[in-house]
Amino acid sequence: MAGYGYSSPDSQAMNGGGSTGANSIDLDDELMDPTIFFERGRIKQLQDERVSIQKKTFTKWCNSFLNRARLEIADLFIDLCDGILLMKLLEIISGDKLGKANRGRMRVHKIENLNRVLDYLKRKRIQLENIGAEDILDANPRLILGLIWTIILRFQIEDIEIEIVNVRS
Repeated sequence: MAGYGYSSPDSQAMNGGGSTGANSIDLDDELMDPTIFFERGRIKQLQDERVSIQKKTFTKWCNSFLNRARLEIADLFIDLCDGILLMKLLEIISGDKLGKANRGRMRVHKIENLNRVLDYLKRKRIQLENIGAEDILDANPRLILGLIWTIILRFQIEDIEIEIVNVRS
């Protein structure tokens, strides 16, 4: 176990044989240890692959609805940041109207659109944790993917469950 108070016999020999303390972390040893370096790199690579796959999948899901209005998302993180396509997506999948989007180019106009989206989702009792208009505007990948997944769960998966119940009735 590298790090928390443990040092391998090799690192003890390199450091003069003594322990560096009960709870100390020897970052130099961790950075020089090729196994730890490789594992951290591999974890980062897998995380990046997961984000890439989710981004591609969620983009296709969004476009399957936006195509009805002859709209398309090319880059999920960038194209949703002004709130216009996100508003249109919600209008298409819900059948509700969110009002006219503000087409201004300033940050405040984009935040207005995004807040309208987030307020709509809250009115629909969709649980949103730790996400604000600024997170979408600043293209935070993790939070945008979480938002789209929440929308999928609420509007797509719930519809499937309702259809199954209706078929059984």
